[in-house]
Amino acid sequence: MKPTLRSALFVLALGSAFIVPAAFAYDSNAWQSAQADFQRARAGEAGAATDAAEKFSKLVATEPTNPLLLAYLGSAQSMQGRDAWAPWKKMKFVEAGLADIDRALALLKPEHAQAPAGGVSVSNEVKLTAASTYLGLPGFFNRADAGAKLAKELAAQPGFATTPERYRSAVLKLTAKAKS
Repeated sequence: MKPTLRSALFVLALGSAFIVPAAFAYDSNAWQSAQADFQRARAGEAGAATDAAEKFSKLVATEPTNPLLLAYLGSAQSMQGRDAWAPWKKMKFVEAGLADIDRALALLKPEHAQAPAGGVSVSNEVKLTAASTYLGLPGFFNRADAGAKLAKELAAQPGFATTPERYRSAVLKLTAKAKS
């Protein structure tokens, strides 16, 4: 795995440790199973990205306008692109993932800034997931600027210094990556 993608996925994993989306209607066991597969995919385990994408896809089917589920689905699909062997499959998965992440960002509403996601808001978790995925992609996807902007936005929020340490660390690693 390339070092930049590995770093981005590590940062994403740090952020995902905060998610406990009790406010949503979907099955928490299904969420936890999808998250476990996501973490295995992040670690580079063969087939885990496909498993995570399938599980998140089922969760999205139950709540198609849930930005948190869409963001994780999109990131899992992007990891499927990382793992695919054929260039056209890599592109197909990454483009589908980016579309879902873009849709997740577009669905964010003011109430998502208040909704808990294990110590951070759903809005912040979606933005962290998007930034991490964007900054982990090769340059020809032209998402580095958007990822850097999101990371800087997260770091500049009022109260950032009082957010959970692991989340703060994940955001700061992304902002440092955005500068390099």
